Amino acid sequence: LSPPPNAVFTGRVSDGELKCLMEHAAVFAFPSLTEGFGLPPLEAMLLGTPALIAPCGAMPEVCGDAALYAAPDRPAEWAAALARLLDDASLRRTLSRKGLLQAARYRWSDTAQQYLDLLREV
Repeated sequence: LSPPPNAVFTGRVSDGELKCLMEHAAVFAFPSLTEGFGLPPLEAMLLGTPALIAPCGAMPEVCGDAALYAAPDRPAEWAAALARLLDDASLRRTLSRKGLLQAARYRWSDTAQQYLDLLREV
C-alpha cells in the first residue's frame, strides 16, 4: 500500500512533540494486536483526543466505551471508522468527553499503591 500524500513520517519525536501531536490530532488510531495495558490510547484520551483502537489485549478493558473499535485485520472497518470520526463532530466531542472521564480513572499513585499492597501480601 502507498501512503496518502498527506501522510507524514516523523521518525522519533520527543515527549513534548508527541503530546503536541496527540493534542492536535483529530483521531488517535491504534491498530495494535496486543497490549499489556494500553497506555498510548489512554494518554491520547487524557489529552481529549478521540481514540480508534483494535479490540485486542487489554484495550477494551482500559478504554471501555470511550473509544471506537475496529478489527486490526479489516482495513475497510478502519477506513469507515476514521471517516465517521472525521465527518461527525458530535461523535468526536462525545468520545473526547468520555475519554477524559475514562482516563481519569487511572492514576499513577493508585497503581503504585495497588502494587505495594500486592507486595505486602506476598
